[in-house]
Amino acid sequence: HLFGVLDHRRPAPAAFWIAKAVIVFVLRSNACRPNLDAARRKPLPALSITRDTASMEIHNVVNRATLLRNGTASATIQRNVRQGVWHRTRSGIYVTGPGDPAKPWLQPLATEVIWGGHGALLSHRAAAFLHHFDETASVWRDLTVPDDSTRRGPHVHRCNVAVRRVVIDDLPAVDAETCLIQLGRHLDADGVEVALESALRLGLTTIERLALLLQSPLGRIEGASTLRFVLGRRPLGAPATGSFLETQFVQTEREVGLSPMERQVELFDRNGKSLGRADFGQRMFKFAVECDGGEHHGPAQRDADNRRQNAIELTGWRFARFTYHQIMRERGYVQSVLRDWYRMAA
Repeated sequence: HLFGVLDHRRPAPAAFWIAKAVIVFVLRSNACRPNLDAARRKPLPALSITRDTASMEIHNVVNRATLLRNGTASATIQRNVRQGVWHRTRSGIYVTGPGDPAKPWLQPLATEVIWGGHGALLSHRAAAFLHHFDETASVWRDLTVPDDSTRRGPHVHRCNVAVRRVVIDDLPAVDAETCLIQLGRHLDADGVEVALESALRLGLTTIERLALLLQSPLGRIEGASTLRFVLGRRPLGAPATGSFLETQFVQTEREVGLSPMERQVELFDRNGKSLGRADFGQRMFKFAVECDGGEHHGPAQRDADNRRQNAIELTGWRFARFTYHQIMRERGYVQSVLRDWYRMAA
């Protein structure tokens, strides 16, 4: 109505257009104010920072975000890669210097940890290698990431329960006990048993602690049932085997179906003097077994073993010796000797 009363037959003054613009601006602002107020009251979504932006550098392996944060230009990164000064191991991850020649696996494993991002831990078979479990290889790149991680891959495992973290050679990994539970996902019961005996031998865990851990939320993750089965068939109170070869003998003996022999049997001469320990023994029948690994190949060690065995046999014990090759490659022969001996003793 205000604009209608003006005489449009003559040019409108500049004040008219200024007043019109001010009025339109005020009207439109008032019309939008309820929506603006509602938008202000609505909480904004939390800022999502991708895990790739985490600043990480381990064993001269570094991600792009760290390089840029330290002042390295993008063109410099591309030039170093093109000239072979650096080499890219994964998208956005570079090796910028030499690694430890005595431990060539450190940089590949560091690459996986950095690629995994915040909260990623080496786990399963990779952690078993770092913990020095028997018969583990460095070729595995198993990684455990938080349940909300965006990382995907055949060796990426998600976990929605808290796991205990250790650092080995500057690499974050799951602790030995969690690793034993996780190994059941990839290994059968005999493979988990090999890892368990080596962990006990290294003092990384105890049977009691593992039993308690299996009652915690970690006892519900994949692989826990395998470890639970291995613990259930293990003789109560038995010490850890003395070597990987002895663990293999335990598994060979189990296949025979006879009662397991006692491990690390203390033997004495006629005067009560200790003659050391036999790897395995059956006190009722005075039958002992020795597993001769590679360390027994020297003539000096062989001579000492013969002297010790002669002294033990004078007390009424009988011995059976098996070599590494026999236990690993000729299990049928080892089992036949055990069956024949038990048949004779009976």
